[in-house]
Amino acid sequence: MVTSSLPNLETLAVHRAYELASNVLRMRAMALRPSDPMGTYIRTADGLVTSFLQQHMSFPEYIAATDAAFYQLIPGLSGESLPRLRALMLANHDMVMQEMARRTSPVEGEISC
Repeated sequence: MVTSSLPNLETLAVHRAYELASNVLRMRAMALRPSDPMGTYIRTADGLVTSFLQQHMSFPEYIAATDAAFYQLIPGLSGESLPRLRALMLANHDMVMQEMARRTSPVEGEISC
């Protein structure tokens, strides 16, 4: 019997979920500096993702709210903040897309926002 050295999909999914959670926790820790505009954005984005995941807002409302938070961040954004911003946006995107996939109806492909 030949065994593959590649991890199975379940292992990869668990590893990816752990990575996302670790990144979010690291970003929350960085957000504790109150004078940092990036910290304010991280706290706001975290609240928005939580509200979306708890179904307190629809997907269009979530997008509008994150856009508004981003536009408030732009004036105080520095070049060294860009990697943190990109990592946060990608982590949030992954969580929201997983939730959208969960909310998709398997019958007709309709989304319940």
